[in-house]
Amino acid sequence: MQTFNDTTRAEHRSDAPVFVASCVFTKPAREFAARHDPCLIDVTCSASGTAAPC
Repeated sequence: MQTFNDTTRAEHRSDAPVFVASCVFTKPAREFAARHDPCLIDVTCSASGTAAPC
């Protein structure tokens, strides 16, 4: 998550990085995302067929 966040912002100049995964994000990954603001979409969002807002 740290590498993804750093790369998307520094190398690709992304204002809103989105990370889509076919698994459930770990608690440390969700805590990191809460501090650094990438959007996380995982199987808990897609199970219902709708993505939760970032």
